[in-house]
Amino acid sequence: MLESKLPRVFAGCGVLIGFALMLMWLYIDKYNPFHLPTVEAVQAMPSYTAPALYHYLQTSTFILCPAALLLNFTIHAGLFMNCLVWVVAAFLNGPLYFAVGLAVRKAWTKLGAGS
Repeated sequence: MLESKLPRVFAGCGVLIGFALMLMWLYIDKYNPFHLPTVEAVQAMPSYTAPALYHYLQTSTFILCPAALLLNFTIHAGLFMNCLVWVVAAFLNGPLYFAVGLAVRKAWTKLGAGS
């Protein structure tokens, strides 16, 4: 009985992870906790690299929510369009995690049956 709920639990977690990442990036965009300079300031600098944690967050976002790649289509769009695409990405994350849940359940039953 517990095994049959696993894919749905994974799907729910996928959607929650998508919305958590959306809120994290909205916070970063609004409050700038990394104190990132503006584009003009970066162009005036001889060399600039963003903080390592910022790059780690970007990488982990695309690993945990692959549908966030849709945000590449809204680079210069407004806040409403970015939020709309984040919501779509979060809901697309659900079926992806559901498929992972199915694979985990299948592997779990194979390992249990093989013992």
